[in-house]
Amino acid sequence: MPSGLLALALALATAGCSGTSYFRNAPIEATSPSRGYRAEQAFFDPEQAEVAVVLSFSGGGSRASALAYGVLEELARHRVTVRGQTRRLLDEVDLVYGVSGGAVTAAYYGAYGDRIFTDFVPNFLSVDFQWALGRDILNPAGLTRLLDPTIGRGDILQERLDRVLFKGITFGQMKDRPRVVLGATDLSTGARFEFTQNYFDLLCSDLSTFPVARAVAASTTLPLWLAPITLDNHAGRCGDAAVRALQAQQSQAANRNSPSDQILLEDMLNYTDGRGRPFLHMVDGGLSDNLGIRGLFDMETLSRGTALSSPPATVHIRRFVIITVNAANGMGSTIDEKPDIPNTGSVFGALVDLPLARRSRETELLVKDLERRHAEELEAARETGVKGIEDYYAINVGFRGVADNAARRTLLSLPTTWKLSPEQIDLLRGAGAALVRESPEFQRLMRDIGSLGADASMPAHR
Repeated sequence: MPSGLLALALALATAGCSGTSYFRNAPIEATSPSRGYRAEQAFFDPEQAEVAVVLSFSGGGSRASALAYGVLEELARHRVTVRGQTRRLLDEVDLVYGVSGGAVTAAYYGAYGDRIFTDFVPNFLSVDFQWALGRDILNPAGLTRLLDPTIGRGDILQERLDRVLFKGITFGQMKDRPRVVLGATDLSTGARFEFTQNYFDLLCSDLSTFPVARAVAASTTLPLWLAPITLDNHAGRCGDAAVRALQAQQSQAANRNSPSDQILLEDMLNYTDGRGRPFLHMVDGGLSDNLGIRGLFDMETLSRGTALSSPPATVHIRRFVIITVNAANGMGSTIDEKPDIPNTGSVFGALVDLPLARRSRETELLVKDLERRHAEELEAARETGVKGIEDYYAINVGFRGVADNAARRTLLSLPTTWKLSPEQIDLLRGAGAALVRESPEFQRLMRDIGSLGADASMPAHR
């Protein structure tokens, strides 16, 4: 191997480890449940009680980013009557979960609101982000930095995201609504990690000073292609109130024989081992939750110590809407059509995409189970008179729901990359908008909530 290529290979192979050169998340001396950027705060405002909307944006590179963007565009078009006022349905969104490619769209909307409709396409979707990132990594300055074992390709991804999109914004500067939860995966345990103060409390760390771009980078760093993002674990320096609460809930969950609750609490308690795990390495959030919405189910566990899949009982919510945006493609689905041994690219693609697709399907079924359980809760409420959520709307946006055969095949064949053509961007935006608009559950919501029709000032994508 030529010496230049050998140096490049060594630089890429050694990227990312513990040390002092990466961004150091700050410690805190004490935790406070009333402070910090927390997902459950989305449901604290009584003004939002008439309708609560939760979005989840899946992974899938720029394909996922564009599909999620199309959904936001469609929600901005629809006018509704809420609390006697005319508003966009988008204004009723309280909480957005995002992983991997979906995390980019979610974070940008959470940081800048409606600026996404003017800036996001030219600044991100229309840019060959894959080439630009590769240039940053492979130029002499980038390769020199990668010789430092504490700097990885994920750190260079963070810097590019910050330059072109987030401009240094931290979680303390994010908008109050909607709350945005970005998910990553703990490389050591495979556990889900979310960038909320709830999780940072376990690390005795301050999320408010943490760069949003670094959280997005952690959510998108698919192993082998990009290096993990490192977090400092200061656990043990801010008291043990959070540890005691988790241990109590862990005991309660064990007594109730709830395996999913038990695993969640075990994973979270694992983060409180600051001595044994002083550094945490985060990779693509899609590896632990490719739809990004498991945090909603976990929220109930952590707030009540049960596994019910509804938001905390902070205010009485009349209508609860979940829109899951699933950009899973069809990679790996054609290898059974011929006897040839699948090539390395097909095998690698299947190993990456199929587990994510299966996890996404599992989460979709959890959302469907929410509807079934809601029917049971309504029946019980009629007998007891106890008020709960009056109606659920589960809206699934996925490529297999596209009616046009040619368009569906094209969408399912789009690879997981950070590069899209203008035609692909338009196709994805149009698919996201149409899948929401044509959903029977969405149409039922529009009838129930009092739709005033689409906003003509915002053109529809078809």
